[in-house]
Amino acid sequence: MLTTSMLQVQHRLLNEEVYRFILTSWLTHGSLENFFSTVRQRNSIPTPCEFKSALRIITLAQYLRYSKHSSYADDEDSFYLGDLSDYTHSPCIPAQGETDASETSQTSEQDHDGGLVVFEEYKQGSLTHPSQKAVTLMDICETVFLAKMPTLVHQNQISDKLASLIREAASTMCLPDCHHIKEKLIARFIHARLPLFAKEQTGKEIATAKLEGAQSSKSMAALRIP
Repeated sequence: MLTTSMLQVQHRLLNEEVYRFILTSWLTHGSLENFFSTVRQRNSIPTPCEFKSALRIITLAQYLRYSKHSSYADDEDSFYLGDLSDYTHSPCIPAQGETDASETSQTSEQDHDGGLVVFEEYKQGSLTHPSQKAVTLMDICETVFLAKMPTLVHQNQISDKLASLIREAASTMCLPDCHHIKEKLIARFIHARLPLFAKEQTGKEIATAKLEGAQSSKSMAALRIP
């Protein structure tokens, strides 16, 4: 993945941005320095076991949360939505004989939003790539989800109400009716998105509870100081 990323960056800078040259070694120099400084935070001379443990923690931590002061979230939002679109629409693809419906939901082209799917393919061509219409529908679903969930989270029958709102927002989209692709994609999106939202909210509540507990402990300790 690193080599592929370097080649793509080099191709863009040299061919599209008309750079005269690029020193690819400098692209990883800062990352390596940051990595080794993080590993040495607990022990300036870590043992092989400590280094291996720190490597695992750092590798997992970068996927669990991102830095608030970084720009990764803005850059990768479209990739995450494209990856979710692939997961959402893959089981909804009609049979190969249904050409119109199948081409509406998937494409053989690897667009920008589906770039993450390419990196996850252990065998080339084994994964499907969402069509532009499918990604547009997922974009509408995500927009409605983020706008309405703060109020729907305290109500009953969230899935039905959310599906109704998404249908209204995507009423102008024209998709084949023969296989009810739009309904299947909306239902699949809601089924996949709600657990992610619940997990995110649970993490926020746990973090808030820990923060409140730490603050209350400090305040009680301060009162006992003579």
